[in-house]
Amino acid sequence: MKLVVFSTKPYDRRFFEAARETKEYSNIEMVYHEVSLTEDTVPLSQGADGACVFVNDSLSSAVIEKLAGTGVRFILLRCAGFNNVDLDAAEKHGIAVANVPSYSPEAVAEFAVAMIQTLNRNTHRAYNRVREGNFSLDGLLGRTLHGKTVGFVGTGRIGVATARIMRGFGCRILAHDPFPSAAFEEIGEYKSLEELLPLCDIVSLHCPLMDATRHIINDDTLGKMKKGAMLVNTSRGGLVDTKAALRALKSKHLGGLALDVYEGEGSLFYDDHSGDIIHDDVLMRLTTFHNVLVCGHQAFFTEEALEEIAKCTFRNAQELAGGGKCTNMLTKGLVLKQQGTLPWKCLVVDEASRKIIDNVVKDDEILNTNIATIERIEERREPNPDMDAIYLLSAEPHIVDCLLADFERRRYRRGYLVWTSLLEPGLRRKMDEFPGIRQLRASSKTLFVNFYPKESHLITFRDPWSFPILYHPACNNLIPKHMQALAQKIAGVCITLGEYPKVRYYRPDKAFHEASVLCSHLARFVQEELDGYAHWNPDFPPPSNRPQSTLIVTDRSMDLMAPLLHEFTYQAMAHDLLSIKDGDRVTFRTKINAGTAEEQEKDMELSDKDKIWVENRHRHMKDTIDKLMGDFQKFLDQNPHFTNDSRDATSLNAIRDMLAGLPQFQEMKEAYSLHLTMAQECMNIFQRNKLPDLASIEQTMSTGSDEDFRKPKNVLETIVRLLDDGAITPPDRLRLIVMYVLYRGGVIAEDVQKLLIHASLPPQDGEVVANLELLGGKTSHVLKEPRQPPPPLFPRDRDPRSAQATEEYALSRYEPTLKSMLDALTRGALDQAVFPHVKPPMDPNEDLLVAQGGSLRAGRPNWNWAAAGRRPPENRQRIIVFMAGGATYSESRACYEVSRDKGRDVILATSHMLTPQLFVRQVTDLSRDKRQLDIPMERPKPRAPAHLLERPAPPPQPAAAAQPYPPGGDTSDTSLGGRGPRMPPSNAGPGARLPRQGGLAVQPISGPHPVRGPSSAPAAPPSELLSKLHLNPSPASQAASSGGAPSQDGGKAHKDKKRRNFLGMKK
Repeated sequence: MKLVVFSTKPYDRRFFEAARETKEYSNIEMVYHEVSLTEDTVPLSQGADGACVFVNDSLSSAVIEKLAGTGVRFILLRCAGFNNVDLDAAEKHGIAVANVPSYSPEAVAEFAVAMIQTLNRNTHRAYNRVREGNFSLDGLLGRTLHGKTVGFVGTGRIGVATARIMRGFGCRILAHDPFPSAAFEEIGEYKSLEELLPLCDIVSLHCPLMDATRHIINDDTLGKMKKGAMLVNTSRGGLVDTKAALRALKSKHLGGLALDVYEGEGSLFYDDHSGDIIHDDVLMRLTTFHNVLVCGHQAFFTEEALEEIAKCTFRNAQELAGGGKCTNMLTKGLVLKQQGTLPWKCLVVDEASRKIIDNVVKDDEILNTNIATIERIEERREPNPDMDAIYLLSAEPHIVDCLLADFERRRYRRGYLVWTSLLEPGLRRKMDEFPGIRQLRASSKTLFVNFYPKESHLITFRDPWSFPILYHPACNNLIPKHMQALAQKIAGVCITLGEYPKVRYYRPDKAFHEASVLCSHLARFVQEELDGYAHWNPDFPPPSNRPQSTLIVTDRSMDLMAPLLHEFTYQAMAHDLLSIKDGDRVTFRTKINAGTAEEQEKDMELSDKDKIWVENRHRHMKDTIDKLMGDFQKFLDQNPHFTNDSRDATSLNAIRDMLAGLPQFQEMKEAYSLHLTMAQECMNIFQRNKLPDLASIEQTMSTGSDEDFRKPKNVLETIVRLLDDGAITPPDRLRLIVMYVLYRGGVIAEDVQKLLIHASLPPQDGEVVANLELLGGKTSHVLKEPRQPPPPLFPRDRDPRSAQATEEYALSRYEPTLKSMLDALTRGALDQAVFPHVKPPMDPNEDLLVAQGGSLRAGRPNWNWAAAGRRPPENRQRIIVFMAGGATYSESRACYEVSRDKGRDVILATSHMLTPQLFVRQVTDLSRDKRQLDIPMERPKPRAPAHLLERPAPPPQPAAAAQPYPPGGDTSDTSLGGRGPRMPPSNAGPGARLPRQGGLAVQPISGPHPVRGPSSAPAAPPSELLSKLHLNPSPASQAASSGGAPSQDGGKAHKDKKRRNFLGMKK
């Protein structure tokens, strides 16, 4: 491959040749020319594959036409800007164009700040004076940056990098950008340009040059700036009307001007004109002002930037020469081929799909992929009939109505439909029958993304209402539809991961609670969803080197101790003790810059983007504090010149005080301040509420042994003593009583009331104890009845030698049952009677084979006897656990630990995350009237907003015109794999089973439609109602169900009546 380089400088040759010395780029032939590219110099590119150019080279239509005649196939810009390139002409002549979009944002940002400080402190004038022996300070008076307001026009990478530095000086940061950046919002505030200009002491330009931004700084905008403000431009010269700037300088309205770029720089910059007469009168007039600083477009000019420019240019060349996709392609034709007739589209979302997007991607990342705007379908929007729209929508009836309202009004040219989950058959048919659907619907796909990744190995459905639906006695009529929704979401997780797992479920031995059958039915539903999807998508699952995954469906009844225990790892302890908001974002409100003039309260996010949080969240609190203090002390040792504080970083408070004196490291300061504050508050509560004493007896009851691994003694006496202690809070007293009842395997009702009275708790708190029966907890005991506490699901290791390594963590001996289950699974020893398969394997020793490192995905063993822990990450078996009824942070930690220790990828999915307070409240609510819970499934169904439906009545049409296309619509609807089932005729009978998208079907329970709410019959218990429900009622799937036989109506009613009497509900 041959490249010809125009406008070559010695430094260009140096860095290109250095890059060519690597093996990766040694095959590229370079021809260097010092002259610029013009119509006259085009012949120099004869025989080259690509032309490498810079900002002042001419790439007009005429030049590009001649380049095409020389055989040049692509143009390589060794810069980010491309305003000097006629991209339409390049596309017309089949020449691809690529740039270097980001080589060193920090280089430009640092230079911009250097120019600000030079002007602000008159350094340039002082330098010249001292060289002449003038040491006078007259005329050199400057201003401090601290407390000043700096405005940024444009918040791309360079703008954000500059803002971060200015924030370190203690400046207030504002910005204007039509496409807001989430990264900037963490450090500053957006304003309109009209609002921003009068507020700022310094205005810095960081936007691209295009028709809309040319001369964005003009007489009008300069007049709106604060008198005496400074203007800085390191972006593109054409952003500033230089003559208008001269007028503002002359009137002294503009206090300073720093330019690294100039709109007339083309014939001047990058060359030595010291011996020439410069005829640019505007530039010469600028240099006469002492408050003007002009540099020769050198902000980018660092070794690191030139090295990256050379490498990126070579990468672009190789990608273009190979005919593949070039990441930095600018030619519009590429976008046209990928996205249709128009390069820009509008993204339309609804309230629910918007939350899914916000959970995983920032708006600026979306807007950088040729998305012009992001709009909500429920809100008022201006029509845009010349632009296509991508609809990312929830499969809900009112959202479909909103979509059809858009179609009827022709709000956009065409719609590319993307659904977050499967459309119900009725909604699918409603769309297919819409007049003109084939012209309005460009395509339709289903992405199974109706869930929320919370961490790298943790997924939630953000559905705390799942708990009462599954366990409240009066919610039996809601269970079938809710279970179908859960099954689709769980299957969606598997499909998104590319996994077709073996499905197992928790079947408790000798269970007496009605909800004990939930896991078996839910697992069966998930299996049917996956089988249906695989049937209609033969390429599922995609090829993989991983062994076949396993999905285990379990529920909260498997471990009732975990949600009640005080856990002392950082994440679990913080969520238990602190006021952390767990909504669309997980945040903790804290003070930053405490004790300074910049002190403010701020909601700090706790997410995987926070490296300190990720690194420490699963550590014991003692280790977390040691790590935070050690890391900060290491920072001070490496940077002793940043603080004169003589104190040692030996306490959390001392470190927090020292952080206040480090304004140069704002981000680091905020992150460490957040976690030091959280750790300190946790430890304060730990001591104040006597949690060590509480945790000691909690560990004894949960493990069944004391700290010496012996049978515990005097448990009740210890509990009574703690209930007498005023330092123990009422919620902790209630948790202690509940754990004691579970530990004993039930107590007589009078004893529970005595404990509540002794703890000064209201009698109604006893409902928590009674309601645990609904989750399988043994809480009641009849006097003189033989007491035999239920054995643990996984026996605890009582050998003291096994705990020697964690002796100092005696308050953290309990391991969640989930961890024991995963450990048994990875060893191939998980009991198949308690955790059966929905589809029993042909080989009963299959799990043992996988545990030893064999592969089951390929259909034959792969005898790799290496330990599973030595598998590379991309080859590790995935284990997906769904915990119905909510999961705890201790269980989430257990999944990470098993992943690390056993060489697996364990992913925990659940309806919602539980804290002890939330768990106790939700269990208490199981005895409340269902109507008081305001369950969303029983609220009135949302409807399309009226403003979307406000339109004149359409003229009457002939009956034949009502359905111009055959029922079923176009065949563009696909579900990831590109294949989808055809729908049945629209004249199918009301009782016909309508297959779901992906081949699944709904078996009506009562009436002609799928389950939508309570029927006229009395509510049946889950064991009866679920046994009648099938997603794919084939004989095989019916046989796979392990649910018990349905009881008779009379027996059911009698049993329901008895249970309500026992729980103190209405008789």
